[in-house]
Amino acid sequence: MRILFFSMWYYPEPVGKPHSLAKELVQQGNSVTVITTFPNYPKGQIYTSYKSKIPVYVEHIDGVRVIRIASFHDRSLNLFKRIVSLLSYSCNAFWVSLVLAQKFDIVWSYQVGYPSLAYSALIGLPHVHEIQDLWPAWGENKLKGFNKRISSLLLGIQRVVYYESEQLVTISNGFKNAIVSGYGVPSEKITVLPNWADTNFFDYHQHISVRRNDFGLPEGFILTYGGNVGTAQGLKSLVDAAKLIGDKRNISIVIAGDGVERDSLISYARQEKVGNVIFMPSLPPDKMGALLAISDCLYISLEDEAKYEITIPSKIYSYLAAGRPILASTKGDVASLIIENDIGFVVQTKNPREIASAIINISMLDKSKLEELGLRAYLLSKTKYDGKIVGKQYASIFENLLRRNVQ
Repeated sequence: MRILFFSMWYYPEPVGKPHSLAKELVQQGNSVTVITTFPNYPKGQIYTSYKSKIPVYVEHIDGVRVIRIASFHDRSLNLFKRIVSLLSYSCNAFWVSLVLAQKFDIVWSYQVGYPSLAYSALIGLPHVHEIQDLWPAWGENKLKGFNKRISSLLLGIQRVVYYESEQLVTISNGFKNAIVSGYGVPSEKITVLPNWADTNFFDYHQHISVRRNDFGLPEGFILTYGGNVGTAQGLKSLVDAAKLIGDKRNISIVIAGDGVERDSLISYARQEKVGNVIFMPSLPPDKMGALLAISDCLYISLEDEAKYEITIPSKIYSYLAAGRPILASTKGDVASLIIENDIGFVVQTKNPREIASAIINISMLDKSKLEELGLRAYLLSKTKYDGKIVGKQYASIFENLLRRNVQ
């Protein structure tokens, strides 16, 4: 199959799904072309190594043809700028797809479905759209400038994408139910397929020789959060918990990543004189994988809002592949995954005292217990959340749509 991807985010940005899926499909013998923009996530600033390559740049990564196009980038909390950013990518991607692309059999889009829908409708190709957040609902309490009229308009546009796509794919049953109830999409049109971690970067076997001093980390118990430092993650509670733990327990909290809340979180930690939190910048996937692997426990957190209870952030799969137990400060699908598979601990609150208590209790466990939990997490990543298995399921969806269109 010749497959065209539309994704506003792509490797080397820390948004794993598009490239992981593209690689798996190429390894199965398919041809994949991706139309994306220049890497700028999470701050909206183009990565230094790509600044000289605009406005259009074509490269090949792991057998995938990647077409990068210039567009307006924004990661602020300003709704107008966010919309302009989406429209800028969408318009440019659509025109470039007509000029620089080639003949394809099927179209897949990630999150932003406007250019892919226009292209597939014009050329007459099946369109599969992937949903991993519920726009515009997820922006209503986070972005400045939302009102009922704008929300209604954006919701209507999103409904068009969902209705006109031949197939929708999402990451959890909670998401599927929300799409059916909130957007009126028929249930049979939606397939639930999980994300997975790229084992070239996150499998702990890749990092056996790595030591803590490679990262300048101290001895003792290390709890690590790795990923986007944004409004949805609620990491202020973790800093408050670290302050309650104090410097005398030989416990360090590592927050590795970038995002709109990072600078304010660092300032807050300094203001509160929290000495046992170590901030690291956004790391490339191989370095992040190594950091996760040398930690004792991995932390995941989401704000205490109903809309976050149905999601499973992609970092959870990297955590599983790292073979470390997980401490989750959240409710919903993430909490259920951890509890049902016995791979860690859950605190269903943002109360810093409860988070601090959980961290202290985990740090006092025998190392054999932590290793047991981590092994279960790793085996789960290999048996249920493996790219080769899920990649074949995607290929099956594409092939079925092609057969249906031929008939």
